[in-house]
Amino acid sequence: NLDIKSKNGVLITNGSLLGDALAFKSNLGILKGKEENSFLRGRINVLDIKDFISIVSAHNSNDESFEGKILGDFSANFNLYDPLRLTSEISFDEFVLKREGKNFSIQDRKSKIKIVNGKISRWNLKIGDNEEFFHSLGKGRLSGEFEVENVFKFDSSWSEVLSSKIKVESGIIEGRNVLNRRKGLFKTALDLKGKDINFTIDDIPGRFENLNVYLLGENEDFLIQKFNLKYGKGDVSLGGTIKLNLPYPEIDIGYNIS
Repeated sequence: NLDIKSKNGVLITNGSLLGDALAFKSNLGILKGKEENSFLRGRINVLDIKDFISIVSAHNSNDESFEGKILGDFSANFNLYDPLRLTSEISFDEFVLKREGKNFSIQDRKSKIKIVNGKISRWNLKIGDNEEFFHSLGKGRLSGEFEVENVFKFDSSWSEVLSSKIKVESGIIEGRNVLNRRKGLFKTALDLKGKDINFTIDDIPGRFENLNVYLLGENEDFLIQKFNLKYGKGDVSLGGTIKLNLPYPEIDIGYNIS
């Protein structure tokens, strides 16, 4: 559902996605003299998380153990020709995911993202507990130097939401991702680990055991530092580099099976 109209140099939009799961309205000042009046306001209203997560894979709609909801608000006031000096806020009234006895929810009601005139006033989102969590912290000024760090750790069984063919018995996925801007240049860094993951895949006989992965990334360059697993009576390992050049990535990976 989307309604767009133009009036006196302002593009006015009202809409919703996925039913009323995401409702929003915005004014975009396209003409000079109108640009400072631009805004975006909206409401997140996901009452049944299965409807939302089924977009990833339809099998989630049949998972009786999967439940939860996400309720929150977002807003932004900005100049369309100077967007890095925006004032914006994202907050959650409720964020709960439950699956197979695991509970992934906001513990601190003060968790929010707030930016005032381009400066990060508060960027602290924490979902989960000490065992499983996603924690996002940010500081700085969007038009100058800033950094956003995301740290996460969760049971690898959450990866079952990606496909009905994956069955995970045990294991942990954890890592860290950083986005920063220094001297006008953007940089991303990734540190991702998978530990002692045991799983099966439908239509493939046997079990994959003791998968241990260590992946490092910086901008478009990725290094597979470790990838070891057991399959049947054999050991599989691989390593190498991936460079995400467009349109053709550069891949240099070697493997060993014993």
